[in-house]
Amino acid sequence: MGTTAGRSPRWVGVAALGVGALMFGVPGVAAADGSVSVGSVDSGSAEDIGSGILNELVPGLGDAVTGSVESFGSDDGPTVAPPQTQRCNQASKSGGYGITNTKHLMGRGGPYTFTIVYDTENIPDQIEVFYQGRRLYDTGMIGDNINEGNGSKQIRVPSGTQNYVTVKVTGPDSDTHWSYTVNCPA
Repeated sequence: MGTTAGRSPRWVGVAALGVGALMFGVPGVAAADGSVSVGSVDSGSAEDIGSGILNELVPGLGDAVTGSVESFGSDDGPTVAPPQTQRCNQASKSGGYGITNTKHLMGRGGPYTFTIVYDTENIPDQIEVFYQGRRLYDTGMIGDNINEGNGSKQIRVPSGTQNYVTVKVTGPDSDTHWSYTVNCPA
């Protein structure tokens, strides 16, 4: 029986099937907009599996699926920062150029309502809020020299089991600066 880099062909096939199942069959590995997202795991379903089992089968693969490596992207393209976790009512400062995903612990599952307050300053950025893989709010690209992207939005979270919302900020300009706060539910 031949091996490839110390792994039998059978295990490599199992790893490939497992990755396919995680990426396309398990809720939460695909981004809420329908695209596959390496840097965002919105449901938490792959976090428990990814870095352990997948890394054992194919080194580094679990980290890529769950977004737990340092960063993604190329020298001339935006990076995707690994997901951060913080409590509600804590300010989030600019992750800068690229995509920044942050889980905000809300203390309970839905339903509830909370307010997000944001400032994308004078370079346009996009802020999206997700719950259980569903996009709840999208600012679109906002921020210019007139209104500087200041705003707030009260967001209703539907019934669900997750105790967090995920905020995705896309900053397509290398000079971008932004900040926001996810307030705790009332």
